Amino acid sequence: LISLDQLAPILAGSSQILLLQIAVLLSIVPLSLMGIAPVITWRICAGLLAQLQAAGINPAGPAVTLVCAFSLAMLLSPFGPSALMLARYANTSPWRIAFNWNGGIALVAIPPLLLLSWFVQA
Repeated sequence: LISLDQLAPILAGSSQILLLQIAVLLSIVPLSLMGIAPVITWRICAGLLAQLQAAGINPAGPAVTLVCAFSLAMLLSPFGPSALMLARYANTSPWRIAFNWNGGIALVAIPPLLLLSWFVQA
């Protein structure tokens, strides 16, 4: 709903792009916890990468962030096929797999993934 021409001057600095990357990473994961498939939010955000490049913004950092967010969302989503299948075979809840088994790994992985995204953007 907002024109990218209006957002391009706001996103011109590297710190603004980093804030955008943090927002994307930290929004895709909670959406997957609410039951929205990570591939849906990932696809909507990925469609904006070409517009970023047309506005003169390097899309490499946001692209890496999207891949990292998708990976974390699949790791933490109790609705994903891997969590559902593992829960069935382990006779436990998919929520337990998502949070107890994978939650700590995801929390440790978020800062290095954001750092990787920032290095790619720079």
